[in-house]
Amino acid sequence: MVDKRGRMWRTGAVDLAVDAGVTLLQVMVVLAIIAILAAIAIPNFVTPVRQSAYQTTLEVGQSATRMLNLMALQGQGAVLVQNGTSLTISANGGQQWEGHLPQGGQLLLNGFPVTCIALNGMGIPSASAAVLPAGCTSPQEPGALQWSVGYTAQVPIAITSSVSGVTAYD
Repeated sequence: MVDKRGRMWRTGAVDLAVDAGVTLLQVMVVLAIIAILAAIAIPNFVTPVRQSAYQTTLEVGQSATRMLNLMALQGQGAVLVQNGTSLTISANGGQQWEGHLPQGGQLLLNGFPVTCIALNGMGIPSASAAVLPAGCTSPQEPGALQWSVGYTAQVPIAITSSVSGVTAYD
């Protein structure tokens, strides 16, 4: 049964008015509960994503340094170029390897970001014009090369050390 104001009435032992619809207060309470749950869940989701990206940066950095040394020793040298998060290694024998670091990841050599480095056939840095691409300079450091990876708001972590072309992996 419907009265003049449009409310439905249940008939039975007790007659009550039944409202058909949702009030603004009910909607606001539901939205507040959703906001509280999101405030709890989002930080718990972001942390594993960052840890995963940091681990990926470490793994790709290790792969890049190993591949650079391997390709340099197998052929007559190799060149690593880092452009943003993209890593490319080209061997003089024509082989090529590509890898991508997560956003915020960076390959470091002796604590500084690498843009380009060339290794000769013995795994030692080389500045030979025949090896380096145009506009690329390679460090001329006869001592140890300390490879590490950096990631946004994280302390860089060492991945390899090499002395005179012999690389020891951590």
